Amino acid sequence: MVSEQLLEALDQLLDKGTTRYRIAKDSGVNHTVLCQLLRRERSVRMDTLDMLADYLGLELRPKTTRRK
Repeated sequence: MVSEQLLEALDQLLDKGTTRYRIAKDSGVNHTVLCQLLRRERSVRMDTLDMLADYLGLELRPKTTRRK
């Protein structure tokens, strides 16, 4: 799931010393919302997912499926 992969990338930043406050400030995501997301207490809304992906330098795009 995309949201879980994104949260794992954020966890890696935290492990490297980036603070939750810095992630929230630089990404534009509310600090309280970010903390709840990182504790897996709420699901990620699409606009928040987009802001965090942009912060991480990731691109969200639809998955392409092959037809048989």
